[in-house]
Amino acid sequence: MHIHNRTKVLLPERITKEKDNWSALNFDFIVLNYLLRYPNYERICVENNFAICERREVKL
Repeated sequence: MHIHNRTKVLLPERITKEKDNWSALNFDFIVLNYLLRYPNYERICVENNFAICERREVKL
């Protein structure tokens, strides 16, 4: 059984303050790379300084 939870991950200031200097594709890549430290988190979108994610947990 899978349980899905939406959660917000605060992005570091070093990423969010440079957003305007990067292309959208490069910014997405940097955010996805940062989120690798959060296992089972899948990015849905970025709002303000937060990555809105779906946290997936596997229950047996």
